[in-house]
Amino acid sequence: MTDLDAVISDVSEQTLKLHGFRSPAELIGRKFYELVAPEERGKAMSNFLKTLRRGVLKNVEYTLIKKDGTRFTGEINSTVIKDARNRPKHFISVTRDITERKIMEDELKASLREKEVLLREVHHRVKNNLQVISGLLDLKSLQINSQEVRQLCQDARAEIHTLALIHEHLYQSRQFTHIEMGEYVRDLVKFLYQIYADKVRLITPILDYQKIYLTINQALPLAIIINEAISNVFKHAFREGQEGTLEITLKKVPPHNVFLKIKDNGVGLPPNLDIQSTQTLGIRLMKNLVEDQLKGKFYLTQDKGTAILIQFSTT
Repeated sequence: MTDLDAVISDVSEQTLKLHGFRSPAELIGRKFYELVAPEERGKAMSNFLKTLRRGVLKNVEYTLIKKDGTRFTGEINSTVIKDARNRPKHFISVTRDITERKIMEDELKASLREKEVLLREVHHRVKNNLQVISGLLDLKSLQINSQEVRQLCQDARAEIHTLALIHEHLYQSRQFTHIEMGEYVRDLVKFLYQIYADKVRLITPILDYQKIYLTINQALPLAIIINEAISNVFKHAFREGQEGTLEITLKKVPPHNVFLKIKDNGVGLPPNLDIQSTQTLGIRLMKNLVEDQLKGKFYLTQDKGTAILIQFSTT
């Protein structure tokens, strides 16, 4: 207990024990902040005045000093005691030694930092390895005369980079359980425009996306779907020399749904194609990923081009 001048007027046995004193007389009459480490005494006086204004101050941590000069970490809760006229009269403070808890917290933080560095390095190396594979495919494709085989190499590069980009975003992020898909879609579209440069000169991208965080288990299949859909637009949606647009919309649908639309204004699908029963590999792949892995709904519509609509829950 202290008075309004920060002078100790009474002290408990527990406080004596914490600070290594034997008798209350050793502390009564001294300023309370003498029990606080010198570098934190300014903070202690500031909080003393703050307690006077607020009436209570809880869970404040200090480096405290024992009689023999050794230090420990304490947590202090302070309350103002008022007289019958509601005027401040005394301060009562309760101190708890939290040294062991702080040591455990520091060890846990250090362990988490080590794991974060390890995870970051893993994602970095996976990204680099995938990019090496993509680069090798690019070099090999330059040595191939068959246009069909070169197209397969190009498609494989797009698929590999789709996965590498996931790891790149995770590597650059501060969290490793979720990925922000809006910026991911922006970067993926930019890359696909580069890799299919010979096909997309006259196709204008229109992006409309929000910040949406997905787990890795959701981000990976969605990324594959986006790559497949956009690649199909570049390869099949427009005749040579035809101008067009590619619209990509990624938005939240409250409370917990995600909506994706990829639409072109190209030539559309063959008129005799049964969307529900088609065995076309790309469409079947996207449909299966949506329904089996994202547990969502997949729609394919035709109206002045082709549109893929996807909706799924994030929960």
